Amino acid sequence: METATGALRVTSVMSDTPRLPLLTPQGPGTYRVRVHARGRDTAPDGDAHEPVEDYLLIGWPADPQPDEIHRHRDRYGAGLRAGPGRPAPAPPAGDAEDDIRRRRRVRLLRPRTP
Repeated sequence: METATGALRVTSVMSDTPRLPLLTPQGPGTYRVRVHARGRDTAPDGDAHEPVEDYLLIGWPADPQPDEIHRHRDRYGAGLRAGPGRPAPAPPAGDAEDDIRRRRRVRLLRPRTP
């Protein structure tokens, strides 16, 4: 991405969000940004009473390069990447670590019997 002013920051459509730090602390120029996201499939309709998504954005000065996706698993993002009128591709099969997390979540949410 390129910024002419050097004042690129993340904002929100919500009015009560904190002012986040600049992604471009070294001023105007071109930057690369890496985005990590989780929780996007938790409430994709936006009906959540507390935050369910977490993001980590890392920016650094660099020459322009093509976008590169290292890993994507969420169905919500797959639908956005597919574009309007096209079916979302099936998310990649989960790995062993995802299976372990899922089983732990099921165990923790299971009602206890006296």
